[in-house]
Amino acid sequence: MILNIVICYNNIDEVCMYIRNTRQLLYGNLIRFVVVVNAIQPEKKKVLDEINLSDYIDIYISEKNLGYMNGFIYGFEQYCREQHSLTVDWIILSNTDITYPDNLFLDYFLNQDNDREVWCVAPS
Repeated sequence: MILNIVICYNNIDEVCMYIRNTRQLLYGNLIRFVVVVNAIQPEKKKVLDEINLSDYIDIYISEKNLGYMNGFIYGFEQYCREQHSLTVDWIILSNTDITYPDNLFLDYFLNQDNDREVWCVAPS
């Protein structure tokens, strides 16, 4: 299973689009999303409630803006505290404004012969 952690800072529509686009990738069904909400506009809270109904999305609302990397850490810690029974093979920390050149990104990534010592993969 792939855990994809993203930060929402007044961009819930972009977060939803990112999740939709990522789910359309080949093997996108292997991804579980963690959305850390650092800030959200009051009028957008309904959108948050709607996506919270998905069985492949966990939403954690921080009490304050934790920033980028601290938000990722918070999301991962909250996810682990819930003692999910799913085994996490990979963790993706991602911006939500990225696009994929085709739907094979995960196929390329998962089918590489990565050394078990690899702990970070990033674009060059």
